[in-house]
Amino acid sequence: MIKNPLLMTWLDMFVKFGMNIILLPIATIYLTPEELAYFLFIGTLLGMAYLAEGGINRVILRATSYFKEGTTVLPNNFTEIQKVKSDEKINYKLLGQLVQTSFIIYFILGVISLIIFFTIGYVTSENLILKQPNIERAYITFGLLSIFAFLYILQLRWVGLIQGLGYLAEQKRVELVFSLFRIALSILAIVLGYGVLGVVIAMIISVIFAHVLYKKMFYTYLPKKFIQEYEYFSKDILQKFIPSAWKQSVLAWGSYLIYQGTVLLAVQLNDVKLIASYMLTLQLIFLLLQISNAPAYSYYPNISKAMAKKDMTSFKNLLFKSLKISLGLYILGAIVIYFLGNQILELIGANTFLISGNLLVLILFMYLLELHHVTHATIYTATNHIPFVLPSLLSGIVIILGAWIMIDDYGLWGIVLVQFFVQLSCNNWYPIWLNYKIIRGTVR
Repeated sequence: MIKNPLLMTWLDMFVKFGMNIILLPIATIYLTPEELAYFLFIGTLLGMAYLAEGGINRVILRATSYFKEGTTVLPNNFTEIQKVKSDEKINYKLLGQLVQTSFIIYFILGVISLIIFFTIGYVTSENLILKQPNIERAYITFGLLSIFAFLYILQLRWVGLIQGLGYLAEQKRVELVFSLFRIALSILAIVLGYGVLGVVIAMIISVIFAHVLYKKMFYTYLPKKFIQEYEYFSKDILQKFIPSAWKQSVLAWGSYLIYQGTVLLAVQLNDVKLIASYMLTLQLIFLLLQISNAPAYSYYPNISKAMAKKDMTSFKNLLFKSLKISLGLYILGAIVIYFLGNQILELIGANTFLISGNLLVLILFMYLLELHHVTHATIYTATNHIPFVLPSLLSGIVIILGAWIMIDDYGLWGIVLVQFFVQLSCNNWYPIWLNYKIIRGTVR
């Protein structure tokens, strides 16, 4: 049984990557272009609903990690971390309050996700829904997808709590099993002719079972008898949450506009095949990014622990180790995509292909820069200081407006160039500079 967090995270990423590589071409063979575009749009649509959660489970992860180390406060920046005093004893009281308070917070976030889904989500999806061969089935699929989004947000709370306790490898192992189950059911549903509706039903079944198991796992690692008397809603915990949580949430909105906002514009085009090709390319690159991000995510609990203990040497070493592995994986994957991507799709008989030529080179290079700065940003948030809110939000808005202006005359080139130059102006270097400020005292 694999217990190393990095190896388990990689295994999870690689297996899901491999299964998705199987799922994507099967979808291109069995689904019509209209259905394929709808299928590929699911990720963007769910991402919009997840904005209600905004990555707050990372705040839960950090809080759990700090309280496990015996701290009584949740620092909001690096300066406050230096002043924190920790105890070797686990702070069961704050952990118990965190469990119950986070439940109430996440239920409210789930409701907000439904509101987002049925307002902005519907408006942006309507064009694709009305192009489906079976419009009634497409609407049912949309409704069921909202249920999945709600359940998934509730599940993220348990993920943050479990990882914060230091059991990332165990959590990733469960995630891997249910991901395989979901993808296998999705493939079966597509082959049997149930289309996108069958895929969404498979997703709902998977998330229900995962939620139940995560809850059982948490109380196995932190027996309920130790925290039961403290499991009540705490305004103090909520107040500790707010400074980091709202920034993390706004940051998620900005990130969504940067990475998915252009897709929202692209799906309004009448050329369904062009939409499918663009989203297929992004889907493959995003899968590569997930694998390449594995070191940062797997080391994150240890990085948070290093921050809680003010161990800057460990922080520096984990940062550099994450960067070397992440960038190496991405460059290798990008070479494979550029030289073999369409050849592989053609070999398996796919009807939709990747964008090719110089535009693909630009997209791959752009996301290399994205990976570099996102890795730095992810690791920097272990300080509980989130300074990326304004740059991220403004960049997202500028990208959407710029792409909207450019798309009619320059098409996909216009979208990609706007995103590339806007990101280069600030986000591609700002987190790197912040991390350097932390580690420069230990760099020789």
